[in-house]
Amino acid sequence: MLMSELIQFMHFSAANTHDGGGEFLLLLSEETLNENARGSGRNKLYGDLSKCAEDKKDEFFRRQAETRQRWYTSSSKQIPRYIARFWRSNFYRDGFLDFIERRITFDTQNDWYEIFQANGYETSKDQLPILIADLFVTGLEHLAAGNPNIDDKPWDPDLINATAKDLVTVVQHKQRFADLKPADIYVEGDMLVVGTYRVQMPQDRPVPARVTNFERKYTNQLIQLLCNECGIEATLDSLKARGGDYLEDFTIARQDYYLADGLRELLKDSSLDGEDEFQKIKDDTYSGVRPTYRKRHRSPYERMQATLEQAGTIPLTRSHVPKATGLFHVEHRHGITHMLVNDDRLKWVDDDS
Repeated sequence: MLMSELIQFMHFSAANTHDGGGEFLLLLSEETLNENARGSGRNKLYGDLSKCAEDKKDEFFRRQAETRQRWYTSSSKQIPRYIARFWRSNFYRDGFLDFIERRITFDTQNDWYEIFQANGYETSKDQLPILIADLFVTGLEHLAAGNPNIDDKPWDPDLINATAKDLVTVVQHKQRFADLKPADIYVEGDMLVVGTYRVQMPQDRPVPARVTNFERKYTNQLIQLLCNECGIEATLDSLKARGGDYLEDFTIARQDYYLADGLRELLKDSSLDGEDEFQKIKDDTYSGVRPTYRKRHRSPYERMQATLEQAGTIPLTRSHVPKATGLFHVEHRHGITHMLVNDDRLKWVDDDS
């Protein structure tokens, strides 16, 4: 398998349909690099802007986008050795696994399993993300040495195309939340029914022991707020050492966040407009909690508690999903509130450095 084939395979399933291959490559790097290697000026996939004149920046960005696209297709140029070395030396494995967990639907991961099995890769469904991470790391190491191959196994694109047709068949049966009535959305046993489409309710996602990149903002806010409230150094280690109710606040917040993100994935898997529907719920939540959030409070901790309490009771009317029996609970409301912090729409403390 070529490294470019693995990247293109991931892009086929993970990227937004409006993203080009070069942009997907940049997105993938941002989510799979260590924190101190991400962003323009540190992530080498952006290019070196320091020597570019101010009036030439637009041209610079255009050329860099074209270069990344050539790296992606590998038709005329592979990912350069220095880029591969940089990516490998700063590779964040947990971020890569998290990328697959969040961006690849459960059904698609099952299809991936069949494809990798058919191409001679022995693994289990649970271990598939680990296999892909191992292949990706090997690919970076080989690229750094000038070798575009991950291994000598032939990769059959026809298997991908066959699976793509199956996925199209599934998509044709999916409906849009926007076209449904409240009675069309409900949980029946272990199945979510969305109009004429049914999907199995997933098990709750386990919360990783280590805080991941994509939840960094709201957890940093929580650490600052909770540590300031109990008068200790503002670090997660200090919070863990103290224990008690404040650590429980932090733990429950992460559980609620992951529960809400699991709902987002479920809506995306079960309809054609699931992401848009989830965004409606987030926007509705923000509108409902903002007056409480904006009030004067005696402390940031009381602001957070009052906002979460309000989130648990406000009517959410922009989407039918909150009305679906067995699907939407107060924990989802709290998790969505933490998502609003992660999106910079709410902020508990001024300093989250």
